[in-house]
Amino acid sequence: MWRTLDTIVMDEVATFEIMDELQKGPAAAKELAERLFLPAPHVVRYVLALQRRGIVSPAGVQGQSPLYRIAEQTGRRESPGIVCRMRMIWKCYCSAS
Repeated sequence: MWRTLDTIVMDEVATFEIMDELQKGPAAAKELAERLFLPAPHVVRYVLALQRRGIVSPAGVQGQSPLYRIAEQTGRRESPGIVCRMRMIWKCYCSAS
C-alpha cells in the first residue's frame, strides 16, 4: 500500500497535535479526538505508535479509557532512529511556538 505525501504530512501533523495536547497533561484518546476534531480510531493508532516508540506512556485509567502522557526521560540509552528524531523535531517545534 502506497501512502501519498499529503497523507504522510497529515499523519505527522496529527501526531504533533496529539503530542502538543499531551504536553498539557494526560488525556484519553477519545478526549484527544474531540479536542483535535480527528476520528477516534486514528487518534488511537497515532497514540499507540507513539507509545511503541517510547514517546508516550500510560498514565492511568479514567472510567474505562486509558490515559496517555508524554513519556518521561529515562536513564536508558535510546536507540538512534525515529524516537530521537521525533524528540529533536518536537523540541524545535516547541521552541518555535
